[in-house]
Amino acid sequence: VADALIATHAAIAAAHHARYTDAETNARVTALAILKSLLTTEGDLVIRGNTVAERLAKITTGYLLRATATGYDGLDSAAFITPLTVALFQVNAATGDMDTPAAINDDNTGTLAFADTVGKYAEVDFGAAYHIREYRHSGTTDNNGDGKWKIQYWDGDSWEDWQTNISTRNAVTWSSWSAPTLGMRSTTKIRLVCTALDTRPAPDKSYIGELEIRAF
Repeated sequence: VADALIATHAAIAAAHHARYTDAETNARVTALAILKSLLTTEGDLVIRGNTVAERLAKITTGYLLRATATGYDGLDSAAFITPLTVALFQVNAATGDMDTPAAINDDNTGTLAFADTVGKYAEVDFGAAYHIREYRHSGTTDNNGDGKWKIQYWDGDSWEDWQTNISTRNAVTWSSWSAPTLGMRSTTKIRLVCTALDTRPAPDKSYIGELEIRAF
């Protein structure tokens, strides 16, 4: 296994350094073949360090190394999960106790959802596991821009914060695409949660026009 791991590291490094050369495809296939040959059960392959995880996630699209409490990255069955697209994110309407939650992923920035109490949420269940990496959202002139949202993902047991301190937007425009510092995650569902109400003309409410999440 040690020799195989060394070979895997070498193949990944070759793919990384060949990203802008004609050898990129061959290097990627080589790295992927070695990885597949090692995987027989979940957690078989363990590679130290975030750098390798980041490179592998980019080189072999649809693959992911997950960090563990020991500081290692394990390639498990989640590594073969499909990257989420905006179109896939919009398949199942959002639900939750936010007002008109389905408006957050209906592909229409003109329809609004809002929270009038901290803790209210809109949840999007993908129906299957997907990789997520970045998000953006649109707003409305009904906001002052001082409300706060957070996005959580389901880790299989509980809701975990993916991105916090997201400001409400006070214009009918999109934010830039943002990648949380936690990086890519695999999950079956996410939710948008109000953490602070926007101080718009009374009563305080936090509005959102649309949320989009994708892997790439």
